[in-house]
Amino acid sequence: MPLNQNKEQVMTLRVIIEVSGQELWGRIEGIGRFMPTTVGSSKKEVLDNLLMLIADYRKHEGQEDEAWGRIDPGQVAFEFAYDLQDFFQEYSILRQEKVAELSGIHPELLRQYASGEKYPLAEHAMKIEHAIHALARALLAVSVYAA
Repeated sequence: MPLNQNKEQVMTLRVIIEVSGQELWGRIEGIGRFMPTTVGSSKKEVLDNLLMLIADYRKHEGQEDEAWGRIDPGQVAFEFAYDLQDFFQEYSILRQEKVAELSGIHPELLRQYASGEKYPLAEHAMKIEHAIHALARALLAVSVYAA
């Protein structure tokens, strides 16, 4: 689901990120009659552009779009979704072999996903996502000692 709302009325919008050369493309799908899509050189630039697009849409042609009318551009948070090829390009610091091991997926198959040669089934994508989140939790528990 692309949209989430909590008690403070902050809306969480899912931004699908794709990498093309040095550019990042971002889009929000599945809300009303509008799919804001933009490009930028950084996530911040993509998000700033999306906020401008949303505000402009609401002010002009989207005045009657109830779905977007509930969204205040000043009260949004973003979460990111990547296809695996773009994820491993954006986070090239991660070792694909370790993610494959943690997810229980053969390393060669993960390399094919990361290169765009093959596309994962939803079950494999979920296993990979869980492995990446487990790795992030493990890193959050790390303390670095300086003598």
